[in-house]
Amino acid sequence: MKHMRNRLFALILFAGIASGCSSSVSNPVFNSFSYSGDDARFKVECSEGEYLNPILSGFFPDPSVCRKGEDYFMVNSTFAYYPGIPVLHSRDLVHWE
Repeated sequence: MKHMRNRLFALILFAGIASGCSSSVSNPVFNSFSYSGDDARFKVECSEGEYLNPILSGFFPDPSVCRKGEDYFMVNSTFAYYPGIPVLHSRDLVHWE
């Protein structure tokens, strides 16, 4: 399978070069970017026993959850807060602080 994928990639690359496609790419420039995680869909009230998915809005990649008694703790990968990691706490796996 990997061999077939490599052949397909080489074929696409060769076709692009043969057709005169340019491989030079300009670097993107960002003036600013912000995300507050305050989406309208998270303002919807749920009935008892229901919750919205995803539970956390925003960027929480590679979550890892541990339990100690009745408390749950979650950490996730971070590239914005290096060298720190965010630690979240929950008692029900739905409401996180």
